[in-house]
Amino acid sequence: MVDDILETEETGSHRRRMEILMDGVRDYAILLLDLEGRVLSWNDGATVLYGYPAAEVIGQSFARFFVPEEVEVGRPEAEIGQVAVAGQWTGEGWQVRCDGTRFWGCSVITALRDERGETKGFAKVVRDTTDRKQLEEELRRQAAELAEAHRLKDEFLAMLSHELRNPLAPVLNSIYVLRQAPDDPSMVEYAGSMVERQVRHMARLIDDLLEVTRLTHGKVRLRTEWIDLAALAVHAAESVRPTMKARGHHFAVICPDEPIRLEGDPVRLDQVLVNLLNNAAEFTEPGGHIELSISRQEDLAVVRVRDNGTGIATDLLPRVFDLFAQADTSLNRDGGGLGIGLTLVKRVVALHGGTIEVTSEGLGQGSEFTVRLPAPQSSPCQKPAAGSEGNPGRPAGLRILVVDDNIDMATSLSMILRMLGHAAIVAHDGALAVELAHAEPIDAALLDIGLPMLDGYEVARRIRASLGGHRPWLVAISGYGFKADRDRAYEAGFNAFLVKPVEPSELERLLQRWTSGRS
Repeated sequence: MVDDILETEETGSHRRRMEILMDGVRDYAILLLDLEGRVLSWNDGATVLYGYPAAEVIGQSFARFFVPEEVEVGRPEAEIGQVAVAGQWTGEGWQVRCDGTRFWGCSVITALRDERGETKGFAKVVRDTTDRKQLEEELRRQAAELAEAHRLKDEFLAMLSHELRNPLAPVLNSIYVLRQAPDDPSMVEYAGSMVERQVRHMARLIDDLLEVTRLTHGKVRLRTEWIDLAALAVHAAESVRPTMKARGHHFAVICPDEPIRLEGDPVRLDQVLVNLLNNAAEFTEPGGHIELSISRQEDLAVVRVRDNGTGIATDLLPRVFDLFAQADTSLNRDGGGLGIGLTLVKRVVALHGGTIEVTSEGLGQGSEFTVRLPAPQSSPCQKPAAGSEGNPGRPAGLRILVVDDNIDMATSLSMILRMLGHAAIVAHDGALAVELAHAEPIDAALLDIGLPMLDGYEVARRIRASLGGHRPWLVAISGYGFKADRDRAYEAGFNAFLVKPVEPSELERLLQRWTSGRS
């Protein structure tokens, strides 16, 4: 039969040269088939590709090289049926080797006809294109991921705009109230509290953005010490209790009588607790219940934050800790946030060698976040640091230079310093700041970094260089809070670094610490 097929196209020595050529090709499988699809000829390339020796497949149906699911739907018969009509067929699909492994094959089947045009058989050429197939699938996957990342980026920017603009309206309204009713103590108190809440909200959003960026790039180092997690939880609960009260939530804190000691960074763990509680508050309707509980399970400290709020949809549960994941991005959503708080929580917990998981029965069924942290029962006791008790008192009488090109910022900061009992002088550019520091000795300077003419770094260097033995305390104040910004500030001669907006209480503590050290 092979001779009959070949003789229709070639004769004598030319036929033998064709057979030698087929056998010499090892990168392609070349098969000759009869009209029923049985193998008549099998080259070395077919043996390499499929793993069968020629003797084992000659006379067998070529259907054995198809994966079972395609045999079931009649793919082999369909191919040669199309070739018998059209003369040629080209396609791709999964093929199966002798050992059962699969590869992606690109096939070309051509009808072999005699001089009268009658089909005598078929020639099939197959090439392994698995690498190309995998590359295409990888490119499609990456394209899908990029498209999803682009979508999430657009949603995130829209949410960022929404979340940062939202607090501005009540702040402006409060300013109007303060101007219209300056002598009404209740109105002044209410408007002032509103401004404070909204500014703190904006500051928390910005802090979360900076924190998650540092964590993502591995630039956060823990400053660990032995702490009582139960006491830390009580502190975190108190910091969010005003939010709970404002939203009308029933908030319960359950802590053991005995301390649960572990080695951790108190600032970062406080972030974890506050973020989880704020998340619960944002997604729990007024009148809902929120519970924070602390317990021990052998050598683990367990934190649970449970609420009966909006819950989490089943399809969102696997993605709830992903960056920018947000259950509801519609315009009328009530829950605030940028979808980064839980990402921050997960990474801080991981840095402590702990785990976090979330469970929810679905929408409207509430949710529960569980954090587990290493807490060996044989942890050492820790005495309070010397001088940590008591109030050192408010420092007074310092001469402080305030430098900021934002007039409102400089003026309000100088007002706060005067209320704390200090003398404040103000400059709005770097050159004037250096001149004022030379004119009369100063005890400290609060320097904005982004100044006109001379930036804050250069101002600090010139003050240090020109005042000789007199070394005023220099505090950098900046809207940038990355590690590189802090490092550059310390290299320029600053003693401390504050990120805008500056908390008056934080500034007061900083001045107390400095005056205590100086005395």
